Amino acid sequence: MDPQPDFVFYGGDLAQLGQPKELDLGAQVLRNLKAPLKIMVGEHDWYLDMGEKWRALFGKPTESWDHKGIHFVKLMSVVEEDFWTARKMSPMDRMKTVAGLDNGVQKPFTVGRSRGSG
Repeated sequence: MDPQPDFVFYGGDLAQLGQPKELDLGAQVLRNLKAPLKIMVGEHDWYLDMGEKWRALFGKPTESWDHKGIHFVKLMSVVEEDFWTARKMSPMDRMKTVAGLDNGVQKPFTVGRSRGSG
């Protein structure tokens, strides 16, 4: 693009089921951007390993910054109450449940801190 944007904002769900290879591939593709990247986490990126891989690739899921007189705030918007521990779900069972959204098991996502949201 000419001119280049000041930054690119990616709105989450880089992966389908949070697999490390999915996140690595997405990060590799995004590295081709010439503009700075601001990326938001999606539930598909987070719930397999509770964001461990995503944080290793992209840092904290929340941040704020000023740009040309505008204050931007990026929130962790896929906070979910723990429904998986009592059900003894595996990480992949948890991921598939969350990826299904309207599944009758989980509550609606909220904005805020979750276990491990860092």
